[in-house]
Amino acid sequence: MKKTVLALTIISLCLCIVGCGNKPASYNESTLIFDKKGAVKDIIVEPFDKDYYTEQGLTTFFNEAISEFSIKYPAGVVLLSDILVEDGIARATLNFDDYKTYKEFYGADVFFGTISDAYDNGYNMDVTLKSTSSDKTIGKSEIMDMAKKPILIIDEPICVKTAQNIKFASANVEIINGKSVRISSDSSGLAYLILE
Repeated sequence: MKKTVLALTIISLCLCIVGCGNKPASYNESTLIFDKKGAVKDIIVEPFDKDYYTEQGLTTFFNEAISEFSIKYPAGVVLLSDILVEDGIARATLNFDDYKTYKEFYGADVFFGTISDAYDNGYNMDVTLKSTSSDKTIGKSEIMDMAKKPILIIDEPICVKTAQNIKFASANVEIINGKSVRISSDSSGLAYLILE
């Protein structure tokens, strides 16, 4: 299920029961953090402004969702590490052992690995990417020449932080700094990030 669907589900379930630091309180928008090995920290930031919403109710929801997922997908590890409801905003942190577990949990289209592995997994490299530090653009030929470089491909409009510097990005990506970007919500299609 897509993250936006999960957010709506959280709110609707809690009715019945009750920006980009790594603690959720330091984030003003939902952010995905990828480490060098592909583990994903998902910091969820959503409006949560009713008096009967509680941290306990939200914690129960997440724990149940994680438990159900673990039965269906025992190979993956998902942990709820932080949760905070404050000033009408809910912030939660889910930790995924790798991008594949994240992909299965949300049903999102995401890939993290080498360019050659992405290509072998059916991702189209016939795209135009722009350097994050100059006006240089590259296409399929130049991308495939960097076959061993890490690439992150994702279809969600969300803020993304990486452990490595981001060297090239697709047009639907707003550069925040060398390791942080925001995927546009105004465009459809995959976002591509080639990392250092």
